[in-house]
Amino acid sequence: MGNGSNLLAPSKKTDLVIVCTRAIDEVTYVRHNTVKATCGTNINKLIMWCANSEISGLESLFGIPATVGGMVVMNAGAFGTSIFDRLKEITVFDDGKVETVKASEIETRHHWSQLLNSGKIVLDATFQLEVDSKENIFARIKEVTALRQHKQPKGHSAGSVFKNPTITAAGKLIEDAGLKGRKVGGAYVSKKHANFIISENATDKQVKKLIKIIQKKVLKKFGINLEREIEYIGEVDENYR
Repeated sequence: MGNGSNLLAPSKKTDLVIVCTRAIDEVTYVRHNTVKATCGTNINKLIMWCANSEISGLESLFGIPATVGGMVVMNAGAFGTSIFDRLKEITVFDDGKVETVKASEIETRHHWSQLLNSGKIVLDATFQLEVDSKENIFARIKEVTALRQHKQPKGHSAGSVFKNPTITAAGKLIEDAGLKGRKVGGAYVSKKHANFIISENATDKQVKKLIKIIQKKVLKKFGINLEREIEYIGEVDENYR
């Protein structure tokens, strides 16, 4: 686990062993605008490091509360850019061995990569970026920050709950199904952005129940099965069996 973004953990104590990578935190310049970041590096730290070095390409991801390793595994993205768009290669720990894998060899789709639930642990990621002025880079960071503040709700959440279907945004489907504000215990659908579930001391069971209600209502009304983006810790994830 990196920063815990997009993860829903059990509310009760379990016998799980969780390894947190946030202390593995280093950014290095390789060559020709190629930058390497270890798995526990916060994406915002990486982007700011690049901005101060006049290296551009990741600004659209600014503001995501996640680490590089987690973002690579999930193929995280925002505002039209995914992390694999700039990814050159990764180093993984797999079955007792450390190996380098080219990004082009990894299957991906929207907010998913084949690394998910593969048993491979991302150790670092190398990005191929480009030169730009600090002025331009920081202007884009400011723009992305403003967009994120305008569109996304405040409060405790695990980020976007569902992946966007091909035809339209998940949030629009949930809103059109009349589910904004729908509540189960301490969990409720955000009135600002319907693809966020806000927790006010909610249990994991309450969040999961609300997710099922949303999926059933959207499927019944529109015939679309919303696929979860957030991962459940401590049980088999039916999205990736």
